[in-house]
Amino acid sequence: MPLRSLFGFDGFREGQEEVVRAAVEGRDLLALMPTGSGKSLTYQLAAMLRPAPTLVLSPLIALMKDQLDKLPPEVAAQATFVNSTLEAGEAAERLEGVRSGRTRLLYAAPERLRQRAFVEMLREVGIGLVVIDEVHCVSMWGHDFRPDYLFIREVLDRLGEPSILGMTATATPSTAEEIGLALGRRLEVVSTSVARPNLRYDVELVSNQEARLEVLIDRIRALDGATAIVYARSRRSCEETARMLKGHGLRFEHYHAGLSASERTRVQDAFGTSLQGVVATTAFGMGIDKPDVRLVCLLNLPDSIESYVQMVGRAGRDGEPSDTLLLAGRGDATSLRRFAVESIPGIEDLRRVYRVLRARDGRIAPDELVDAVGDDYDPRVLVGMLERAGLVTRGFDSGRQITVEFPDVSAEASGSVAALLARYRAGAIDRADHMIEFAESGECRHAQVLEHFGETPARRSCGACDVCAPRPSTRATR
Repeated sequence: MPLRSLFGFDGFREGQEEVVRAAVEGRDLLALMPTGSGKSLTYQLAAMLRPAPTLVLSPLIALMKDQLDKLPPEVAAQATFVNSTLEAGEAAERLEGVRSGRTRLLYAAPERLRQRAFVEMLREVGIGLVVIDEVHCVSMWGHDFRPDYLFIREVLDRLGEPSILGMTATATPSTAEEIGLALGRRLEVVSTSVARPNLRYDVELVSNQEARLEVLIDRIRALDGATAIVYARSRRSCEETARMLKGHGLRFEHYHAGLSASERTRVQDAFGTSLQGVVATTAFGMGIDKPDVRLVCLLNLPDSIESYVQMVGRAGRDGEPSDTLLLAGRGDATSLRRFAVESIPGIEDLRRVYRVLRARDGRIAPDELVDAVGDDYDPRVLVGMLERAGLVTRGFDSGRQITVEFPDVSAEASGSVAALLARYRAGAIDRADHMIEFAESGECRHAQVLEHFGETPARRSCGACDVCAPRPSTRATR
């Protein structure tokens, strides 16, 4: 039995066998499986059983490396990745391994699909299965939209329509439908429950920043040295909170996208060994596969329930009891709604990007685009929004340059942009409102999560949240 001989397991977890069978048989599938349910094993095993190579599109370099490092030797010998950390010669050598048949499992970032030579090589090799990890990123209306995921549909056509396997831990029924539309496929769905009964969901109201930090320190000290992740909304908050925790004798570092690559690697490597934990933005998480995180604390309301479930789901991946804590202040609801609105670009932001693209004949490097329009919003996302509105068509990159074409557009084009932004704004506010309702509700937290993702709770009292089983208060006031 390949599951035992290759991976050492005697049986599948819930949903895994269905996913493997669909992938081996070449059926297009969307797998909705929670963090820690063994999603990666399904496509790794399928890749070993299929006749043609498998391409895994993974959003983070750290995630690729982590997964490859943990593969069994026999599988690892037939797997590799290509990403921006490799010298050109090393990348070419690895791709030659795919071409020669030595490599059956290739990891790459979606951004690499913008390289024409890479896609041509994949077409020549004959990729049989494309795995799209974190496939919710394909949805502009989801919580982690990445514009290069939009190009996957075009590449699938160029590769001769290989079968696809989309994987995510968090997708509502409407997001699942949007994923299928964005990829141009009718997807079967294998869905296991988002329930994480080993996790305790706590929401604690705090009166001010001082109380927020007091609660955090109490909970970290109660871990008795076990590992924690603390999420903060801003880079500045990450740094200040980590500094405060270190001042109280706790071994914490900060992590955010503003750090150099070497510094991010240093913090990741120290996480859970020399460190008790990390204070991070959402940049920290997808590439981390530490199974014994015992506390995930969110210092602020996240932008959606999907984001909340993604973050707290990094606790207790080994199935052991673990805590999650969301700290909510009196003004957090107002701040979150304001943040939701401010996170949406205005029509003038899109016009500015469009004018720069026109002036450069549709070719510009991303850093030059940032210099021209500013970095209030990711300019690549703005280009993706222009593409969604039908004002540009982005294709393969030219070297390091984004390249777009300008299709003929009607006089109503500006109206389509306004409608797109209005829909995006409404979606962001709706996600924020659902998050606020979750935090302020007096209903079981686990039941609320299940219902948000279209499941019917078996009971209304879980015994593992602050609503159903309040913790004894350790302080008279907060």
